[in-house]
Amino acid sequence: MLNKNVTKTTAFFLSGTIIIPRLLHFSGGNAIATLIVIAVWGFLYAPSFLNASTYMISSAPKSLEFANSLATSFGNLCVTVAVDFN
Repeated sequence: MLNKNVTKTTAFFLSGTIIIPRLLHFSGGNAIATLIVIAVWGFLYAPSFLNASTYMISSAPKSLEFANSLATSFGNLCVTVAVDFN
């Protein structure tokens, strides 16, 4: 998917951050539905960091190291902010 269109692939996988919480809400106490949603979450969420890094690196082809470190730094910042405010 990344070979065809980086932007659409990134948007597709990041859409899981909106879809998965909604699906978990509607799965309620049903264990089978919750397991299926968690499996879909693993498919959508795990590649999101790779896709976001690829998108950022492709935006700065002349400074790959800077773009890669910037992606990692912002990823760490997001995790830190999310932990601090929850």
